[in-house]
Amino acid sequence: MGSKQGASLSRFEKSAINVHSRENIIIRFWSASPGKVWTSWRLLIFALTSGMWLFALAFPKSLNIFLYLIAAALVISVARLRTLRHPLPKNKIYDVVTILCVIIAVVLLMFVLLLSNSDFSLVLIMTNIVMFTFAVVLISHFDTKTTNSTSRGISLFILILCLMLGLVLFTVFFTASYLPAAQLGGDEAGWTNYALTYLREGQIYYQFMGAQPIPVTPGVGYWVVLYAAWLQRFGVSESSGRLFIFVVYLLGVGAVGIASWRIFSSKRHNNNNEIGKLAGVIAALIMASSLLVHEFRLVRPEIALIIPGAFILCLYFAETRSKWSRFIVGLGMGGLAGISLEIHAAGITWIITVAVILTWDMLSQWRKHSPFLDMRFLGAAIGGVGVAILYVNLHILILPDPGYFFSNLNQGRGFLTRIFDLSQLLETLIRYSLYAPFELIAAGMGILGLVVRNTLLDRQLLRFFAVTGISYYVFVPDASKYFVVFTPLIVLSLTSLIIYGFQGGGDQVRFSISTRGQQARIMALIALVAPLAIHLVPVISLENPYPPHQVGSKDEVLRTFSDSDTVIVGDIDSYWSFTDYPNFYSIMAEIEAPKSIENINTHPYGIWDLIEPDVVVQTNPPIFVQIVPHLSRYLVDMNYQQIAVIIDEHGIESNVYLRPGYSPSSTIPTQNLHLLGI
Repeated sequence: MGSKQGASLSRFEKSAINVHSRENIIIRFWSASPGKVWTSWRLLIFALTSGMWLFALAFPKSLNIFLYLIAAALVISVARLRTLRHPLPKNKIYDVVTILCVIIAVVLLMFVLLLSNSDFSLVLIMTNIVMFTFAVVLISHFDTKTTNSTSRGISLFILILCLMLGLVLFTVFFTASYLPAAQLGGDEAGWTNYALTYLREGQIYYQFMGAQPIPVTPGVGYWVVLYAAWLQRFGVSESSGRLFIFVVYLLGVGAVGIASWRIFSSKRHNNNNEIGKLAGVIAALIMASSLLVHEFRLVRPEIALIIPGAFILCLYFAETRSKWSRFIVGLGMGGLAGISLEIHAAGITWIITVAVILTWDMLSQWRKHSPFLDMRFLGAAIGGVGVAILYVNLHILILPDPGYFFSNLNQGRGFLTRIFDLSQLLETLIRYSLYAPFELIAAGMGILGLVVRNTLLDRQLLRFFAVTGISYYVFVPDASKYFVVFTPLIVLSLTSLIIYGFQGGGDQVRFSISTRGQQARIMALIALVAPLAIHLVPVISLENPYPPHQVGSKDEVLRTFSDSDTVIVGDIDSYWSFTDYPNFYSIMAEIEAPKSIENINTHPYGIWDLIEPDVVVQTNPPIFVQIVPHLSRYLVDMNYQQIAVIIDEHGIESNVYLRPGYSPSSTIPTQNLHLLGI
């Protein structure tokens, strides 16, 4: 009877039953436990990311479909997981902010896609965004309870992260041949020339750019002395210089890790040393893996600005109760800020930041009817004044004409000539998106996390971000070139995001070391480490990543018929073959010399009148096309004789000219040469 009734159901009734069954499935999923939602999400992400990789190989132009599918799935899952929080947030703004993070990430991703025009990059970036964003959501949900917050669990997690950090440092050490995109023409040779000039003459100036001897070039710090001592010990080559920068990079990783450990374990924050240690290892791993940092991993000084910046933050958040301890902290902050100017002129950012932040705190205390004079402010003032007096004596009064210091910085370096140039901020974002697009998105999420959590630490870090940004873009010329100065703040914001997610509730954020929280944090850190691995693993050299410089065939020919006293003008890349020639000059001297020599343009041929080169080597095609006509006119008017065309191992031709009356020290070899009449 029942079967007959079932068989006699109308098509409409059967459809209604099917719809009701589907609704039950949807309701069951929507009301599922967090664990089931997490399992479902893992399967979904596995399917979608696998599909992305397969389609990337077969149909690269179809990636946008998966872009929107993943974005939609992420938004739905975020909305679901956020409603599972316990206790439930009184304000749904946290749900909105989290979803907006995903939307903004997708929009920025499309912007990066337009810049890079690379489908493969799109796959990598999108995968990282999915992993990182969802990991932060899981941290926000699963680690709001205090279960399983055992010291043993945290120690095990720290051990895993230390192994990851060791692998990253191993990879970085054995990739010295990797050339960052930020490499500028000749900068590594230029800073090495500063160091060698100091070793030879005790003066720091741009000798191979035709600059006149001077005790110390305005804006150049005495960090060059340390670099000179390094070169004296380990030899002069690009590899030796990059090994020096690797040591500086290691110090930066350690400084950021120590700062994060002290800040997150302070009583002002949570008074938990275990969490502080975890934060320190996470910060060190993020710093070591930062593609932004690695774009500055070349022989230039600004990467070292990370070190004083990290310790300034560490001192600022230090627990100081007595007046004398606060005074010492302030003294250290002021001293470090001043010393940063010995690293790079962009160090003025930290000087202004320390002054403004401590003044802000002092005025805040005054409004609360506390003593007006803050001992930290007094210590910073004394430390800053002491370093300033030392700087004036070592950099200004030492010059024959002290006024040259200011004129050179203003005219040659553009100091204080581009105040409030907002185009530099846009240029910084564009550069960051080109160097490390996913890291830029993650950094934005880290700053947004500071706003959402709104703890005392978050508010203070946001204040540092704001003051540092304003100081940097007001006082630093060509600001888009040195923005690695923000690295300690970016790393601390990302560390806070990975530890606490988007937890709200003011100063009441909590931390646990739950299994799912561990998984989420490892997922987020893998997303941050993956871009570095993709860039560096293919170029690992285990044999000898820091070999001595090998003289190329072209430069070897030049050395055979010249001696160390010969005045040679050549391409800047040849400098590494002639570091023992104190009279080697770069063709670029025509551009650089007028910045440091007044009235040089009144000479008929500019800098070439002063140098009077014996040998001139001009690559064809020239590396710097815009200055070849000036030198060419000088060679013609002064009757220089073209004696040969050198063909190097890459098939590149270089024209060789001799000054009239110059006699080579030996017979010019004929191998790899086309002789033209000597």
